[in-house]
Amino acid sequence: MKKVLSIAAMLLMTCSAFAQQALWGGTSIESPVVNEDGTVTFRYMAPKAVKVTVSGDFLPTQKIQTPFGEFDAPGVAELKEGQHGVWEYTTDFKVAPEMYTYTFNVDGNTVIDNNNMWVNRDVSSLTSAFIVPG
Repeated sequence: MKKVLSIAAMLLMTCSAFAQQALWGGTSIESPVVNEDGTVTFRYMAPKAVKVTVSGDFLPTQKIQTPFGEFDAPGVAELKEGQHGVWEYTTDFKVAPEMYTYTFNVDGNTVIDNNNMWVNRDVSSLTSAFIVPG
């Protein structure tokens, strides 16, 4: 009986080992990257996307007109499509040392950066986060 249970346990462990995430061999995208000159590069893989933008508190705000007056809206920057469906944007300014949050908009859908493990959870939303050291 012990032999049968041991074999069953080993078989179960062997099967579960095949169900693990593929950590090696996939495409590796690093995002965001704080560059030496103080700029920040964002990358997002979306091979079939038509338009990808990034929005966050690191970007300058934009003025918008509403029926209630003029307000500041979050800044938005458009990513450019590169090789293999990887979209990329690098700030054209030095980002001040601070903690920032951001999201991507892929063809009208707001998503977090799936290449960044740092996520800020609000009551009803998720944003990706990064720190520019100072």
